[in-house]
Amino acid sequence: MRYTLLISPRLTAGVFALLSSHLAHASDHSQAPETTLTWLQVHWLSSALAILAATFLLLLLLLHQVHTSYKLKTDELQQRERNYRSLVEYANVIHWRFDFKSQCFTYVSPQIKRILGYEPSLWTTLDSMVKTL
Repeated sequence: MRYTLLISPRLTAGVFALLSSHLAHASDHSQAPETTLTWLQVHWLSSALAILAATFLLLLLLLHQVHTSYKLKTDELQQRERNYRSLVEYANVIHWRFDFKSQCFTYVSPQIKRILGYEPSLWTTLDSMVKTL
């Protein structure tokens, strides 16, 4: 799902400049008559604030969607890892993983102790495997 967000930096800066100048003058009671906003300024300001609020809500929605998607994928991956681990640990076979670059076993399942009587740490290279067998 792809969203395009178009908010002009000038619009945002203009809204904040107008608000800050209005608030700065409104806090000074001696200049109260000069701080009255015109109808056009109020309309422009309310439109800009509505756009900013909608943008904020859209960003919140996108953040929630990304977080939910990440959580679902993480949960799915963890479930697959649990399934694989239970398959490897309870099957009556010796699972192993060998790295051809380093010429070493990167994983030997604990069933080697039950089936052959050897510790998994004894199988580190092809030579050590051949010696134990």
